[in-house]
Amino acid sequence: FQTLEGHTIDSLKILKESIKNNSEVLSQFCRRWSLSRELFLKNLFISIYLHDIGKLTKQFQENIIQGKSSQKYPHAYYSFFLLNNVKYNQLVEEIPLEKLAVLGHHTQLYNGIYSTDENFGKPKFSEKEIKSFINDSISVYQDMGFDKFFKFEGLKFNENDFKFSSGRARKLLNQTKRNVSKYNKNLNLKSIFTYFFSILQLCDDYSSANFSKFI
Repeated sequence: FQTLEGHTIDSLKILKESIKNNSEVLSQFCRRWSLSRELFLKNLFISIYLHDIGKLTKQFQENIIQGKSSQKYPHAYYSFFLLNNVKYNQLVEEIPLEKLAVLGHHTQLYNGIYSTDENFGKPKFSEKEIKSFINDSISVYQDMGFDKFFKFEGLKFNENDFKFSSGRARKLLNQTKRNVSKYNKNLNLKSIFTYFFSILQLCDDYSSANFSKFI
């Protein structure tokens, strides 16, 4: 078994190497699309750190212990829900592309993604573990040496907002879809999202692959 913490640290190790090995490409990309390089890297760190936080449900953990998998508890969808409780500055003000990258990190994005959750179970979030994991982000940032690339002072979140609501999750997803459909800089959005998403996917996939190979 690979723990959430272990998988997250492995993912961030790959991010750190990717930043070092592609420093000039990252700089050129951010200049091309008028982005803050520091914000781009910081939001990659935040998104990769939190991409699997939706696994912190009692049902998901029970399934892991029993060696089961279940589509009834899609952790990417729950991570998207939880990320809406975390405060940070978005790369594209009108579109939460960071949350969308997390939402699609197992299925990729398509118009009908999670369009119905009637067959999903109602998750019971492990609130204490979630809050502790979010608070630990500053220690991980410091211990892993990401301070060489960007400033990060930890994450703020809504303390009392970790109860899952199917209605609220649906509303958040539908509102995000509407915002995307109204956004008129499609080339900008696709370019920025695709590069951001590809780095997140690289870190997630190879951390899992390396772990399996190691075992």
